[in-house]
Amino acid sequence: MAKFLTTIELSFQIQQIIKTADREIILVTPYIKLSPNLKDNLAEANRKGKEIILIYGKSGLSKEEKTFLDSLDNLSIYFHEHLHAKCYFNEFSMLITSMNLYEFSEKRNKEFGVFIEREFDEDGIYDDVIEEILSIVQSAKHEKKSKSNTFKSFILEKSKEELFCSYLNNCFNEKHFRVEKVDEDFGRIKVIVSEDFLSNVDVVIGSNIDFIFNLSPSTCEKLFNNNKILTNSEIKNEYRIYWNPPYDKIKLYDSIPMKEKWDILDQEIKYKYYKRAIELVTREIDKEIIKIKHSN
Repeated sequence: MAKFLTTIELSFQIQQIIKTADREIILVTPYIKLSPNLKDNLAEANRKGKEIILIYGKSGLSKEEKTFLDSLDNLSIYFHEHLHAKCYFNEFSMLITSMNLYEFSEKRNKEFGVFIEREFDEDGIYDDVIEEILSIVQSAKHEKKSKSNTFKSFILEKSKEELFCSYLNNCFNEKHFRVEKVDEDFGRIKVIVSEDFLSNVDVVIGSNIDFIFNLSPSTCEKLFNNNKILTNSEIKNEYRIYWNPPYDKIKLYDSIPMKEKWDILDQEIKYKYYKRAIELVTREIDKEIIKIKHSN
């Protein structure tokens, strides 16, 4: 559940996000001119070993601000010249707001924002914001590194689905795989989607791989009757495959032996296993779709 906050409440909540962080604090603000209270909060968080990531967007830090920020050993700083978003969060809660980390904003401006607790975020807003901030970080200039040699941001670390998308997009030129959130009952799951991987064929990866045909029922049936996918020895030996009426979707699962040892496999082996499945099935589909189009 989200909560609406006004100026005084925002200043308090930013300080609370810094104080209540267990291990990591993310601050996204175009402008920086820290109040004494915020400096004290950040210095205390730094002393306790909490990692701080600051992303800002307007150049020209004052000498005073730069000196203070340089004194924080556990602080990483990123600069993105097109940044205009303001967002502050830790592992548990997030504030999306109009307020910069600017002392003037706390005292004079009329500001408001929305506060979100991750535990009660049924709409997935928290994770959506993280994905957007991750994209900002990837295109930002890294101006200061934390002195911690072991720290790796777990909030902004790419998810396994995002890493898999990057792998697939590198393997399949001009195809676009993306992570998509899907509502299922009252939960949310992530799947990887490539629309029009082939002409009128989408590839969707969740607990299995689906090859979805955006074709007429008669064409789907003709594709099924003409295809040799179900008898292809390479596919049969490595995967479990199902293609049932109305023939608008092929479902591919891990083979039983592969499924039994899945948890102990290296990530790269898993990636290659799914990549090979996509290659084998789409190769057969593509040949038959071309034949059907030429016969019409």
